[in-house]
Amino acid sequence: GMAMELYALYALLLHRRQGQYAAWHQLLLVALVVGCGVWQMSCAPTGKWIYYLRTNLVGYVGPFVLGMVTARHLDHISLKRWQWGASAVVSGVLMILSPSHYYTWLWGWLPALVFAVSTVKALPCLQWRPIVWLGSVSAMVYVMHPIVREVVLRTTHSHVLLWLVVYMAVSIALAAVYAWLLKRLPWHSR
Repeated sequence: GMAMELYALYALLLHRRQGQYAAWHQLLLVALVVGCGVWQMSCAPTGKWIYYLRTNLVGYVGPFVLGMVTARHLDHISLKRWQWGASAVVSGVLMILSPSHYYTWLWGWLPALVFAVSTVKALPCLQWRPIVWLGSVSAMVYVMHPIVREVVLRTTHSHVLLWLVVYMAVSIALAAVYAWLLKRLPWHSR
């Protein structure tokens, strides 16, 4: 599935070893995000192609690359708390407005990710244990949620809120089990 596609992309092209190909690597990241975004923008908003692209590698390259870059370089960004707060407000407004048009909806992941990072940086009180724990299993949630979505979507047709609550709860629970199992593998570094 899509998680395997992203892992293959990362292993083949995006994994950067120390000191290797820094300039063209950054250009590759930008080209991937822009190329995949333009490809999606060329599709009809209600067509089958946009659904296919949004549920496969092309639809997730942007958030994946931004997450990867953020993990690598966030410590190098030194803003004051009020600047992080301003960033959170602006990106929050953009995130709310992004579903209003097809083209802004396609890029709505960008203000959502900036909002999440900026909010946590502006309000360190949000770094409490349950949120930090959820962040520690977020990779496993990422792997498990497509499987859970397909199963839950087929079982709860009429109640959207119930579907969302069950979807989130089961995804997080399975991610916790998956993380627990991974830590018990003999080759896992402790």
